[in-house]
Amino acid sequence: MVGRREVVGGGMLAGLAAIAAPEQAGANAQDKDDNTAIVRAIDNLRQVLERQADSCRLGACGAADAVRAQQKTFLKSNQKFPDYIDAGVDAWCELYDWHIKNRQPITATRLPDGRYGLAFLFTTVVLRTEQSGNFVGWGYDVR
Repeated sequence: MVGRREVVGGGMLAGLAAIAAPEQAGANAQDKDDNTAIVRAIDNLRQVLERQADSCRLGACGAADAVRAQQKTFLKSNQKFPDYIDAGVDAWCELYDWHIKNRQPITATRLPDGRYGLAFLFTTVVLRTEQSGNFVGWGYDVR
């Protein structure tokens, strides 16, 4: 099976090789001075890299990074992951999208107090509509 790194790396190397390849022997002097093909190839490469920098592309997500940072802080002080972390609407939806894009199972539940919860690693992310959109709170336990 071919890994993702080989596919992406091979494609980028092939693109760079096409840019750096010597021109054909039969090309005339005017074609040698014309850089439109090179400019077009560089622009295509730029567009590919920009698409990879989407907010929640495979493996990376701003809300997921914020939740992980809170989980690490809680883990260092309590030797366990938090049971709950509060999140605003935008952060919660971004985490939901992260699950979809990374093909992870979505475990969304309704908590006893009526709020929505989304399992993320060993923590339930609680939707807090009264907070700002990108809010990610501190981790806390049931106790």
